[in-house]
Amino acid sequence: MCSIHDFRRDKLCRSLLRQLRSGSKNSASIGVSNCTTPQLIIRPENCFISFIFAIETLMNMKLNRSALILFVILIASAFFRLIPGMPAGFAPQASMALLGGALIKDKKWAFILPVFSLFISDVAFEIMYRAGLTSKLGFYDGQWVIYLAFVLITCFGFLMKKVNLLNVAIYSTIASVFFFLITNYITWQVGQGFARPHTFEGLMQCYNDGLLFYRQFGLIKGFDANFILGDVIWAFVLFGLYSLLTKLLVERKTQLA
Repeated sequence: MCSIHDFRRDKLCRSLLRQLRSGSKNSASIGVSNCTTPQLIIRPENCFISFIFAIETLMNMKLNRSALILFVILIASAFFRLIPGMPAGFAPQASMALLGGALIKDKKWAFILPVFSLFISDVAFEIMYRAGLTSKLGFYDGQWVIYLAFVLITCFGFLMKKVNLLNVAIYSTIASVFFFLITNYITWQVGQGFARPHTFEGLMQCYNDGLLFYRQFGLIKGFDANFILGDVIWAFVLFGLYSLLTKLLVERKTQLA
């Protein structure tokens, strides 16, 4: 039996969909006018509709409320990568994988949700790249290793038996160093960056290039470990946000039941 909440939610979605369809008669999100080059127009109502239907889809999946909260946090964090002008190293990838491994009890979803979140943001980058909105590729040679690193960090998160400030700081630091090593190794291997020679000295130069990059463009100018600082901050934000939302949406509902 459907609840009043389900009825109202479905009614809202139908109403928003009708508004979107009526609005699309006047201007399309992606369209061709007078045989000119198609223009990509990001409309707020389209983003809101997509968000509504994403939530609807999640509600139909066999996930508990805590896992849904985690998934929403992961998706929101992944799309943070799309914001231009962020300091180097201030990105949520490693913390997203760590969060999934530490907090998602079902091992299947612990792997699926973080990786899917990263994949969605990569798809968005690829679409924006093809539309000429960014110079950052969504998909590139050797990227499978990034996803492998994501999976390994998730496995590392399984070892965090107790979530507290000290453990979050230690685990996020280790995950950050690992992610730095693997991503810069791939940069060296596929010849990106400064295309350092495929020798041990070339690999060390590539790692040094990474440190210099973070020193110059990171959160704190002149600080080599900006990538660690960014990951630790993100870990505290994500774990803290999950704890807060769980208390507000899960534990409170259990007390009221």
